Amino acid sequence: MDEMAYEINGPDCGRDKNGVFHCVCGKRRPISFLRGHMKQVENFREAGWNITRENYGEYMQELCKKAKKNIDNAGINEYNVSEISKCAAINYRQGRFDEVEAEWMAAGKERFK
Repeated sequence: MDEMAYEINGPDCGRDKNGVFHCVCGKRRPISFLRGHMKQVENFREAGWNITRENYGEYMQELCKKAKKNIDNAGINEYNVSEISKCAAINYRQGRFDEVEAEWMAAGKERFK
């Protein structure tokens, strides 16, 4: 596995001083939520990416672009994203479309159109 792929540290996720992983998003569905992030990583790896510390920023930019296209195609927008979760709405406003997509996947990928 890519060493950076599952080290999901951001404003909503991270490891505490004991190394225990916590995530505000997905707290009701943590396994499904993390499975969504794992699927995102797998898709990029299948497309030929080797995610490293050096290219992690570029990976995140591309991931957010791809996730935005996916959620746009599902009909998710700034007006209905809160139907997924409050966290998804916050991340949508912050441009963290990868987090929105993972929340959407954890919620069962319901269509919004």
